[in-house]
Amino acid sequence: MLSAKKTLGAATRPMTLAWMVLFVFFALTLWAWYVVREDVESNARKQFAFRADQVVAGIRARMLAYAQVLRSGVGLFHASLEVERDEWREYVDALKIDENFPGIQAIGFSQRILPAERAAHIEAVRAQGFPDYTMRPQGERAEYTSVIYIEPFDERNRRAFGFDMFAEPVRRSAMEQARDTGLSVISGRVVLVQEGGDDDIQAGVLLYLPLYRKNSPQATVDQRRAALLGYVYSPFRMDDLMSGIRGENVDDAALEIFDGPIVAPETLLFEMVKPSPEHRPAFIEQRSMQVQGRPWTLRFASRPAFESTIDRQKPLIVLATGLVISLLSFIGVSAFASSRSRALRLARDMTAALRISEERSRQILDTAHEAYVAIDTESRVVDWNKQAEATLGWTRAEAMGKDLTGLVIPEMHRVPHRAGLQHFLATGEGPVLGRRFELDALHKDGHEFPIEITISPLRVGDSFRFNAFLHDISERRRAQLEIKALNDDLAARAAQLEATNKELESFSYSVSHDLRSPLRAVDGFSRMLQEDYQGKLDAEGNRILKVIREASQKMGQLIDDLLAFSRLGRQAISAEQIEMTALARETWAELQGQGAHVQFVLRALPAAWGDRSLLKQVWVNLISNAIKFSAATDAAVIEAGGNGAGGDDNEVVYYVKDNGAGFDMRYHDKLFGVFQRLHSASDFPGTGVGLAIVQRIVARHGGRVWAEGKVGSGATFYFALPPGAKNNG
Repeated sequence: MLSAKKTLGAATRPMTLAWMVLFVFFALTLWAWYVVREDVESNARKQFAFRADQVVAGIRARMLAYAQVLRSGVGLFHASLEVERDEWREYVDALKIDENFPGIQAIGFSQRILPAERAAHIEAVRAQGFPDYTMRPQGERAEYTSVIYIEPFDERNRRAFGFDMFAEPVRRSAMEQARDTGLSVISGRVVLVQEGGDDDIQAGVLLYLPLYRKNSPQATVDQRRAALLGYVYSPFRMDDLMSGIRGENVDDAALEIFDGPIVAPETLLFEMVKPSPEHRPAFIEQRSMQVQGRPWTLRFASRPAFESTIDRQKPLIVLATGLVISLLSFIGVSAFASSRSRALRLARDMTAALRISEERSRQILDTAHEAYVAIDTESRVVDWNKQAEATLGWTRAEAMGKDLTGLVIPEMHRVPHRAGLQHFLATGEGPVLGRRFELDALHKDGHEFPIEITISPLRVGDSFRFNAFLHDISERRRAQLEIKALNDDLAARAAQLEATNKELESFSYSVSHDLRSPLRAVDGFSRMLQEDYQGKLDAEGNRILKVIREASQKMGQLIDDLLAFSRLGRQAISAEQIEMTALARETWAELQGQGAHVQFVLRALPAAWGDRSLLKQVWVNLISNAIKFSAATDAAVIEAGGNGAGGDDNEVVYYVKDNGAGFDMRYHDKLFGVFQRLHSASDFPGTGVGLAIVQRIVARHGGRVWAEGKVGSGATFYFALPPGAKNNG
């Protein structure tokens, strides 16, 4: 009985082992199937996320480039005394926006207009050949803007001519943000006025960049608002803008772009390939990005074209192969004791199954979208897929077994590559392993190009194998270089402009100084001639002599003013606390002989911090100016005061007010320029330099100047200084 049990146990042990092998192999097969399935899904998810990141990067790069286009438009205004309509057309034509900047509907300039300037502005534009020009929409507002330049000036863009974008809330919000920050800002979703009654109406956005008055202070929000002249802007139709950014595989994903963080139909800006209600996407990616000061939300959903590229057969192949191997192992172990030939046959079957598995793995790698390269510890190539052939130029047959160092690594990276490989083999550590980084690769034809690469080590027995996935990033690098080149060009132009200003200042000083000697001779000899020969000359001779004397004296005064203006650029500021009331009273005491007919009213003035002699020049020029332009007024009154207009906690404001001749506010921006005059010299003598000196002194103190006036009703000139010791030069 016992013997029978032993015999039975001995007979059942091989089958027990066979069942254990079957169980273990089946468990390993299920684990491998799960891992491969998760790996396939993970790789597809990463690939879809990378596709989404490419679109985000494309949008960001394109909008940065378009912002630079607007900056070059602002530069055109700053480089010219006045930009005419033809100049604007030539500038936009030179950009070739259809070829170089796809998606831009137009490039325009919207001028800021105050209510008092509105009627004169309309008449001025109508005089340029647009008799029907008007500002739309109609109505009284505290401030207007009007599109006066827009190119191409075709039928669609003419619909925006004269449009007041500041009157529409969405556009106004973006314009105010650009005005207050000095940055380029994109608007929310709008319907462009260019759409008109067309059937193909698209969602639109507008990109604004403020244009400030040249050389005006812009350190604070109030200064930027005061210096605003208008906006250089571009309207975009979203479908046209997104054309080209989406890349080649436009059918692999549905893309929706929403204005702001809320995903809703009313915030939809753009929709590429509307999702099918019958199809449930396998992958959904959402990205939030800032586009020129405004948040956009991008939602990507995979489509059948992308999902068809996912090799979902691979997990099934692994499962089927594992089941086959498990079954073969079970049969082999169960038959081991009875037949060696059966064992050998089983081994052959298993080898064939493994070969099939390897071939399947090779097919998977060859259909991957990234180049795949594997090397051993001697840097010899042990694997090379189809995409690697396309990216690096070498075929698999040419690359296998070759040293990767001389094959695709540029000369400058070869020593670090060998050192890094040896360091890993010695320490098990590598600073670049397991993460994405960028470097240059060497193509078979000899040219170098940038790639993004991930390297992962894999232990194979007692050795290692290094797997690398890489792709060409030449297009991305080229876009980055173009953006850098645009920024460098703008910086160079700014430096050149600064150098030109310094050269002009030095030149004006030299010319004025060299003219003084011959002018003294003319003045001296004419005075001697007048003293010694006045009685010997007839009336005409004395008149001519008088003209010579007056002209030489006027020229001397002009040179003195020009020298004073030139010296301001080099004169150091000696800052101190100044009682401005006493300084203004002292100035009037020196000048009241000129204004005997004038009533002078001096208000209490806040103290200032600055150079006393320079600030006294400010008071002298402003009060002298008020006396001169009040000469023809019967009851002339000049008032000096402080904190009377426009100030805030960051500045102290002073003013000089008169009830004299006044001026036309349309030309207020010319008041403080050198040799700029709004009245004839015969009516009001002067050199046209005094107010320019005022502007330069105040600017050197970190302040600003401005004026308000009305023809026949007088004028008020303001200057503002930073409080305390902020304006110490």
